[in-house]
Amino acid sequence: MFKRPAFQAIQILQIARFGALLAISVLLSKSNLSTASIGIYETMLLITGTVSFFWINGTTHTFLSRYKKSSSPETEIQSLFGAVTVLTLLISLLLLATRRVWGDIYSVDLDLPVSLLFILYFVLNNFSFLADYILLARENGKGLIRLSIFQFVFHIIAIALPAFLYQDLTSVLIGANIFMGTKALISLYIVSGETGLRFNFNLVRQFLNHAYPLIISFFLGGVSIYVDGLIINRYFDKSTFAVYQYGAREFPISLLLANAFSAAMVVHISGHMQDFNTVKEGTQKLIKRLFPVVLVLMAISYQAYPIVYNPQFQDSYLYFNIYLLLIISRLVFPHSILLGMGHTKKIMYASIAEFFINIVVSMFLLRWIGISGVAYGTVIAHFSNKVILMYQLRREGVRLPNYIPVRLLSIYSIALLCVFITFTYLIH
Repeated sequence: MFKRPAFQAIQILQIARFGALLAISVLLSKSNLSTASIGIYETMLLITGTVSFFWINGTTHTFLSRYKKSSSPETEIQSLFGAVTVLTLLISLLLLATRRVWGDIYSVDLDLPVSLLFILYFVLNNFSFLADYILLARENGKGLIRLSIFQFVFHIIAIALPAFLYQDLTSVLIGANIFMGTKALISLYIVSGETGLRFNFNLVRQFLNHAYPLIISFFLGGVSIYVDGLIINRYFDKSTFAVYQYGAREFPISLLLANAFSAAMVVHISGHMQDFNTVKEGTQKLIKRLFPVVLVLMAISYQAYPIVYNPQFQDSYLYFNIYLLLIISRLVFPHSILLGMGHTKKIMYASIAEFFINIVVSMFLLRWIGISGVAYGTVIAHFSNKVILMYQLRREGVRLPNYIPVRLLSIYSIALLCVFITFTYLIH
């Protein structure tokens, strides 16, 4: 059985990371740091995430699926380290060479000193993730809890302290690099283990050959968000786009917990190929914890949006409610089981199908029902992805009741649809 402390600890770590970022954004806004400097800092975080999220997720999840099955787990760790090193080096050089292009795209002035601090942050940030996933693969719950405390407390201090004391962007970036550098050192210490740091190009090449389907899958999943934005920008003005963007967001806690659970189950299935009951039990707990919160959010969103933001964003509640429907498909985990089994290409093909379904359905519904059709297109595409994966899993002999609490999910899904129709269309 998967160790419960590790499963719970990875969820706590995800929440700690999100909480730290949220607290930092609030504290920066209350410091004397200029709005322009905050904008540059946030833009650099955005660029870092844009050019790394897909391959970081692809390589780390490939590692999770291989670790338990490997005759030499330490070799898998070294392979992950080597893959991250190669990709980080290549993309860092590319970012440095094209820094003015990125500056033009995002309308920020990335001079050389700031660019170098940004590149350093990008490098350290990539290596910092290694600790999270190696501790998860080892089912080291205590280590993940300690890392969560470190992530929450010291990330906030490293950014907020220089912002209030020195009130300039360079100091904030140095603080960010000190935090990421410390976590990167922790990661490298864990990677080195008893064998030290080793780089074997053949191992890296073999590892990336296994990882590329997942890298493509995560890339297409992330690009879909930008495709939606491009469609809205193409057919509507900027004010309409802003209203859409403020609504078209998933409930972050459900997304974080679902992603953390998914990663934990990859490790579990890779080590216990036929034990799907743990997936079912964990899914059941997530359903009971998250669906009631989402039901309440859906019911109050119309009244909440003008209060949280301002009356100009009143209509954002519609897109928010549509996106909340994603929780139904988020809490089904055929991809985790398939990844644990090593079927990465099946996941890639489903992601390719999702990407094209999203474009076609969004464009069709946009012309039929307007801007909300783009949000519905995203929901339908994500549902389609899970249906394809469930079908693939059925072909492997794994039936829905083996890993999904079908009755419980059906009851809550029907309740959610009833609340959605009532509070989105009937009352308002």
